[in-house]
Amino acid sequence: MGKLIRTRGLEFIGVGICLLSVGCNMQGGPETYPITGKVVTKDGQPHTSGLITFTLTTDPETKCSGGIGEDGTFTLNTVVQSESSSKTFKGRAAAGEYHVSIYPYPGTAGGGRAKYTLKKTYTIEPNEANDITVVMEPVVK
Repeated sequence: MGKLIRTRGLEFIGVGICLLSVGCNMQGGPETYPITGKVVTKDGQPHTSGLITFTLTTDPETKCSGGIGEDGTFTLNTVVQSESSSKTFKGRAAAGEYHVSIYPYPGTAGGGRAKYTLKKTYTIEPNEANDITVVMEPVVK
């Protein structure tokens, strides 16, 4: 992870969000599915850094997140916290419809803004091939 030094703070925030937000009553965790994607601007150019967070529309406590690479790609991770331990589902998320927020890194395009919450929702399907392109369209205010 060559970007770990530059991105460490926001990645820890993302993991913290996941640890605090996913249901504590889950024993083995939710059924999860592979998820990768790319963040692009309206004109199709990659959004080159930041943290992306997906929040399940039917259960706002269920979230997953991942860092956005220099080519705009991301892989989501889900962390489930129980009373005695936590479990990470790397590259996986529960199926469902999600609200998406993007947290730009300071010093990058959009880095002066705390977060972008997109109007469009995105769906993770219950299958073994989820590759989502997230478009930086107008945001929810």
